[in-house]
Amino acid sequence: MTIREILARRDAIRVELRSHIEKHPDGALPADVETRVADLESEAERLNAAERRQVLIDDLDRRAGGAKPVEERGNPEDGQDVFGLKPEQRMADFVSRTQGTPTAGLSVGRTIRGVLTGRWEGAEAERRAMGTTIGTAGGYLIPDPIASNVLDLARNVSVIIRAGASTIPMANQNLTVVRVLTDPTAAFRGEGVAITESDGTFGAINLYAHSLAALVRVNNELLDDAPMFAATLDQQLASALALKLDYAALYGTGAGQPQGLRGTVGVNEVSMGTNGLAMPDYDDALDLIQNIEEANGVAITAVMAPRTRTKLAKLVTGITGDLTKLTPPAEYSALRRLVSNQVSITETQGSSTAASTMFLGDFSQMAVAIRQDITIEATRAADTAFSKNQTLVRAIMRADIAVFRPTHFGRLIGIL
Repeated sequence: MTIREILARRDAIRVELRSHIEKHPDGALPADVETRVADLESEAERLNAAERRQVLIDDLDRRAGGAKPVEERGNPEDGQDVFGLKPEQRMADFVSRTQGTPTAGLSVGRTIRGVLTGRWEGAEAERRAMGTTIGTAGGYLIPDPIASNVLDLARNVSVIIRAGASTIPMANQNLTVVRVLTDPTAAFRGEGVAITESDGTFGAINLYAHSLAALVRVNNELLDDAPMFAATLDQQLASALALKLDYAALYGTGAGQPQGLRGTVGVNEVSMGTNGLAMPDYDDALDLIQNIEEANGVAITAVMAPRTRTKLAKLVTGITGDLTKLTPPAEYSALRRLVSNQVSITETQGSSTAASTMFLGDFSQMAVAIRQDITIEATRAADTAFSKNQTLVRAIMRADIAVFRPTHFGRLIGIL
């Protein structure tokens, strides 16, 4: 099975499991249903294992025939082509390879607790990675081998990365990558007949490392006493960065921030009407899928607001008095459906200010370009932190968004 087939079948299992649970809210399942649920759960486990195997096979295929791993193949400074890291590949591994320093398992939270309290129990690797502590404005700068793990945590949280977007490490502030504007065409020809030139064209995407920052205040008593502090701080920083990165990829204006799908020229668009409309069925989503396919794309993933997914799950057949749930068509069910609270439900559509957008497409045609040297600093001296016995932790990452094939994406706008 391909990854797409695995994801589609796993989504179908999820829908069926939810149906069984909703029909028996008291948890008392009939014997036949209990057996069916157990079978579905076992199949889901097998699919998870199959996905892991397929990812491994795909990685081995990329390396076959002497091909280098993706993180070794592109270096813009040497004028080579730029390659991205797939969602399952780690930014920390890239940093480790380029800097020659181990990064696995290093924690920003454990490092901050160590440098500020002098307690390095369970953080010996972080202490070695810190080396000579660099003072900055009365604080500490966390070195790249440690800080890069926050990038991977952010990538794990990011919905666009989970949807399939790759990651391009940026060595400099600016980077130019290629996008396809129109596909080339081919034609049969007779012997001795000149080949007709195709109309395939390419364009440049000029990426710029926009600054994205998060500032977290921590009570020192919590930093010193709480056993879960390190993991919680790492995740908190990652989540803050990932959510804003998702928002930029979907809604960014391009002015001082990345350009998002909502305003990208060339993205297919279907509207729910002048003033918006709740989706009564799946027809408009099917129209958008058709538009993407007519542009030689494949609609693999849909990203929507939780409200949209819930309303679609509640759709009924429309037959008077019949509350049977409306069965989604196969084309929609095959989509990998992800939700994000970064998808707005307060968009303006005509007279409505409660509209939303569903984003569809092949997210492997999107990339997040990230400066590999994320900056994380901690200080007790700034602001009122000293007097309140607190620590301020600042994380700054620099990134941009690239959409290689806008026509392989679509937006369904005006969803109420």
